[in-house]
This record gives sequence, C-alpha cells and structure tokens, in this order.
Amino acid sequence: MPKISIIVPVHNTQVYLRECLDSAVGQSLEDIEVICVDDHSEDTSADILRDYADNDPRVRVITYSANKSASQARKDGVLAANGEYIMFLDADDALDPQACEQLYTSMRSDPVDILHFGTAITNETHLPDERVAWVRRFLEPYDGSLTGREIFEGGFSEDSLYNFTLWDKLYSADLCKRSFLRIQDGPFPKAQDKYAYFVLSYFARTYRGIPGEVYYTYHYGRGVTGHNLLPMSEFERYCSMALVTDAIRDFLAEEDVLSRYEDLYAGVRDRLLTDCLTNWNEHLASDDRAAGFDLMLQYWEASEVVAKIAKLNWAQQGHIARLLKGSASIARKPRTVRVIGTFYYTISNGGTQRILSVLIKLWVSLGYKVVLFTDVPASDDDYDLPEGVQRVVLPASSEVKPGDYLDRARDIERAIRDYGIDVMVYHAWVSKILLWDLLACKTAGAAFVTHCHSSFSQPARSGRTYFADMPAVFHVSDAVIALSEVDRAYWSTFNDVVVSVVNPLTFDLNDLEVSSLEAKNVLWLGRMSAEKRPHDALRIFAKVLEEEPDAMLHMVGSCPKPAYMDGVRELVSKLGIQDSVVLHGFHKHVLPFYGMASVLLMTSEFEGFPLVLSESQSAGVPCVMYDLPYLTLTRSRKGFIAVELGDLNAAADGVVALLRDPEHRRLLGREARDNIESLAKFDFAGAWSEVFNGLSHATTQRPVDEATRIMWDTLLDHYRLGAVPRNYEINRLSREITAARRAGKKRAGARTELQRIRASWSFKIGHAITWVPRRIRKLLVRR
Repeated sequence: MPKISIIVPVHNTQVYLRECLDSAVGQSLEDIEVICVDDHSEDTSADILRDYADNDPRVRVITYSANKSASQARKDGVLAANGEYIMFLDADDALDPQACEQLYTSMRSDPVDILHFGTAITNETHLPDERVAWVRRFLEPYDGSLTGREIFEGGFSEDSLYNFTLWDKLYSADLCKRSFLRIQDGPFPKAQDKYAYFVLSYFARTYRGIPGEVYYTYHYGRGVTGHNLLPMSEFERYCSMALVTDAIRDFLAEEDVLSRYEDLYAGVRDRLLTDCLTNWNEHLASDDRAAGFDLMLQYWEASEVVAKIAKLNWAQQGHIARLLKGSASIARKPRTVRVIGTFYYTISNGGTQRILSVLIKLWVSLGYKVVLFTDVPASDDDYDLPEGVQRVVLPASSEVKPGDYLDRARDIERAIRDYGIDVMVYHAWVSKILLWDLLACKTAGAAFVTHCHSSFSQPARSGRTYFADMPAVFHVSDAVIALSEVDRAYWSTFNDVVVSVVNPLTFDLNDLEVSSLEAKNVLWLGRMSAEKRPHDALRIFAKVLEEEPDAMLHMVGSCPKPAYMDGVRELVSKLGIQDSVVLHGFHKHVLPFYGMASVLLMTSEFEGFPLVLSESQSAGVPCVMYDLPYLTLTRSRKGFIAVELGDLNAAADGVVALLRDPEHRRLLGREARDNIESLAKFDFAGAWSEVFNGLSHATTQRPVDEATRIMWDTLLDHYRLGAVPRNYEINRLSREITAARRAGKKRAGARTELQRIRASWSFKIGHAITWVPRRIRKLLVRR
C-alpha cells in the first residue's frame, strides 16, 4: 500500500504538465502513487502521460473518451487510489520536493482526517499586488485544530475560519473514499472543489492547520482564474456553478439536515453567484454582457441574478441598461394582454394616485384584469378601486438597499407567475430602482411599460445623474407613455414605442359645478413639498393682500414631512397673514374647493399633467401659474396667466388683476372650461387599447439621425460627467456640516469647524448657489 496517492486531473495542459509531474515523481518520499486522469485532452497531454507512465510504475493513467470535468476525474482517481492518504495536485501547479515525506510524518505523529498546509503563490500574469495578497490571505490555513461540526461550519459559514480548496490539504483515504462516493457523477465545470470539500468537511471529524509549512506552489494566472478578460465559453463555466449549489442542496437533503443548514447553504449559493456576477461585471467584454446575462439566466434563478446585478451596480442603472441592449431575455416579444399589473408607491393622497385609480377603472371597463402593486398596505385613505382588483404589497422602494433587493424581486416574480400578468404599467418613472423592477418583471415574462407623470427634464432640475441614465433605461422598456407631445418627441429619440396619452379626468365633467367666480378666494392645491413651492404662494399672496386686503388664500394638500409643514406655518406667521390664510390639510374629495375659488394659484416648478389645473379648468376657474409651455393643458395659451418661474411680483400682479376685473376673470374662466371640454373628447379607451394591442407584435427600432444620436449622447455624457463629482462634493459637504452641528451640542469649537467649512466652500457656493441643495443652505443659515 502506497503511503500517499496524488490525484492529478489533466485536460489540455501540455505546457505545464511535465513541470507538474516532475514535482510529483520527484518526491523525497518514494512510496507514493500518482494517478493521472486524462479528461479527453486534445493536445499532447496524453502522450506526456504515457511517457511518464512508461518510465515510472508509480504513475497510473486513467483515460476518458469524452470530456467529463475535473470533478469526475478526481472522483474516479480517489476511488482507484490505494494510498493511506490522498492529496490533489492541479496539472499547472507543483509540489515541494519534501511535501509528501514531511506531511506523512506530520500525519503519523498527530493523525487527523484533514491536514491543511501552506501555499506559495507565483504571480504568472502580473496581476495587481492587492489581488494576489487577497488570494494569499484566502489560502492561509487555520492555525490550530478543529473537530466535528467546527470543520464543516468553519469552512463554509459567513465568517469562515479557512478555505475550501482541495489541493492544499492531505486527507485520510477512508474519509476521501466515503465522501467521493456521495459526490454525484457528471460534469461540474466550475467550483467542483467547493462541492467536494463541502462533502469532505461534513464527514470529517478532525482537522489541523499548519500555516507556516508551505508545500504547494500555486501558479496564479496560468489557468482561467486571474485572467482579466474571459471568453464566453469560460464564462459559461462560472455560470455552471449553479449546478454545484443544486448538488450541495441534494446532499444536505439526503442527509436530512437541509433545514438545519439552510442559512449555510444559502450563503454558499450567494457567494458562488457573487463570483459569477463579479466575473460578468469585471471580466467579460462589454459586447458580451447581454449574451452573458442570457447565459446566467439559463443556470440561475432570474430574481437572484437581477438582485445581484442590482447589488453590484446599484447607482449605475444607465450603464447596466446599455450593456443589456440586445439581450434576448428582455427583448420585446409579441404578447396578447389579458392581465395588467400596475405599480405606484401608494394609491392614496396624490395626483398620480388619483389618476391611477381612474386608469384602473378604465382598464377594467375594457375587459382587462388588473393587479395593483404598491409599497404600502391598503388604508381608508385609498382611492376607490373596482371590485376584483387584486393587490400585491412589495417591500417598500424607499427601504430597499443594494444588498436586499432579492425579496422584492422574488415577490414581483411570484406575483407575475401566480396572476398570469402579461404587462406591468409602471408609474414610478423616476424611481431609484426602476431598472431593477423592470428586469424582475421582464425576466419573469411580463412586458414593461413606463408611464411618465411629469416632464422629461424633471430629474435634471435637481442635478441627478439619473437624468442621463433614463434614456438607456427607457430604451429597454417595451413602451413609454408620455403626457405631452413635447415629452413624446424627447422619448421617441430613445424608444420606438412612445405614445402620448393624456391623463383622464378624475370626475364626470357634467357633474362638476362651474364656479361663480364671485368670492375673492384664491386656491392653492397640491402636496406640500419643495417642488410645489408653497412658500412662493404665501409670499405672492402677501403681496396680493397689500392691494386686495379682503382676499383669502385656501391651501389644500398633505405634507409628508411634519418639519416642512412647520416651516409653512412659521412663514404664514412671519408674513403676518394668518388671518387671511386657511391651511385645510389633506382632503380626499377636493372638487368643492374649486367651486368656491375665483383664482387658482399654481407655483409648481414642473408638472407632467397637473391634475389641479385640469380640475380648475373644469370648474371654469382661471389660473395664475409659473409658465410651463410644454404641458398639454397649456398649449392653447388660454384660460390662465403665465409668469416667469420665481417672479413673485408678476404673479401677485396677475392675481390682483383677476380679483379686480370680474369680466377678465370670467373670460379666462370660460377659456379654461372650453380648453378642458376639448380635451375631454380625447379617446382614452382607444388610446390605451392601442397601447396594449401594440404589444401583440414586435416593433423594429426606428432609425435615428446619426447627428441627433451623437448630439444626445454627448449632451448626456457631459451632464453625467459634471453631475457625478459635483453631487459627490455636495454630499460630502452636507455630511461635514451635519457632523459639525452635532458636535456643537457636545463640545466647543463646532462654530470654528463650520466656519472652516464655509470658508473652503465660499467660492463654490457664491458661484453656484442655485444648485446647492436646500438642506445645505438651511444648515448654513441655521448656524
């Protein structure tokens, strides 16, 4: 009986094979055997093996007539071995000449099932030092002994004590044979060592690590591992690691310990998928990413793949969307729409929510089944929905972080499957997770329609890099719904199915009482938030009161942030207009407020299809507003007075002019009513039927003028390049100021620290105060 059997899987390694075999047969311990398994090599490896076998009887060769993978080679080699102990040697690595003798001596003096020794690493392809250092740390043995379940859990828990590689350990033959009998036959192209060691460590009872004793030379970079670019054939081997996770799960189930080790198994699966996705992210050519994505979906669960891509690329939606162009898995496919899924954060307390409730009623009336997705459960404040509409509550978008998107992806996938959803109409068009939700829907088999509820330029106003990413994300949507011809023209540059569909009225036009326009009531209605500019409305109204002291301002709308509402109340008091301003808060039914109004004051920075304007026009109420010429409701230029954004004096003059001139007020009121009556003739049912029927056939991409395409690409690239560092510095400044304020509560010197921050940024703030976020300005002013 040989003292040690060395198992060498061989496949097309003619360049390194002689060096490897010389290190094996040249051991100072002669009582060994070297079992080489030729896994159907197509180079001269088989000839080299025959040469060594002819010249050394300790070398035995097993030859495959077809490729079976290193996993099968190791298994067959173990089952054919005769040694007391077994070790593994890769065909492009080498053993120290004293390895077998000294390891055998160590085993005999202190026997264990697994003896873990040190590894020397040679950097074959000039890889970065930090990458080599990471591998060196990974290969370091545990310094000490482990017994029982410590061995298994120590090798595969989240905070593992040591690594799972096969070739830097010496095993008792009994453990090896018992374990490899339980390893499934068949190809496991990648991670087969993790699979084998998973079973070995499960059955092992004793382990000892000797980190200071180095007996194996790992030529890092000779094989696939360590290369900077992977061909698709090699990347598929990484995808196939899913087969290993299935085999591990089967093993745990056979041992009846799956429930006990469910978390450990999940961790193994997650780390292998991370390895696969990291290679997709970093080592696959950009032109291969779309095909690589499709390949991953053949091996791994779609929700897992999407969640892992999201984790690794959370803030790079545009980049990922561009890489996925051409993916067969998310390509537009013809389908007949019977069941519609639709998502928005809530179905209560907001213009988009009210519109969505009306759209759902419209779709149901057209014969479609509808499933509503929201981030929150049903509440008494929800707008009414038709009978039979199912509801799915997802993990809240605002709470989802890069590392925990999987639950949301699985909920979306499960609902699409269970309800048979054909298309998802997605209303959260500026969501930070739009692309991830899109991929979750499309890989689950549903088409995806992005419904824009504001102007295409909205994200640009806040300097968000997402503005530059949106075209790429919207390109992979099956269709885009725009609320105006201006928005349709923009999105049509990037997606060939863009439909301009105005929002339906949330009421029957004939049931709405037209205002008498007699009282001096000014109405402001909307969500109390920065982009709606309620503070502007109060300052405008304060100027109105100087000319019309009998006027009243009625402000209707909720405020999601109590602190912001406190600021509104403080400004009312500061302006001394509390006797002339009524803060009504949120009202589910707002139409009566239009009946009592003579002027609508709208101070929004941007809108898509402002519900408040359509309602005021329906009531024949003229409007004074900041000019938004791109809106469908303002294209006629009738029924309202438009002023430049931020021009409080002009807005106040417009309100005063309407309050003082009843004839002019009634004229604009009639124009407003005429405008909405014309709009009400729009065929909403026909437009939406056209959208859904259009999904029944594939549409080819319209050619875009090359100069136009380059123009947009250049503009958006430059915007992104400017926004990224600027936003980074803004966020850094905000964190510094906040930290200084907090420190000021505990120690002296915080004011000096804030002065330093102000001084270092004074030139930037002086030149760019328009884009410094309000939170920073408030923090600076507050100190």
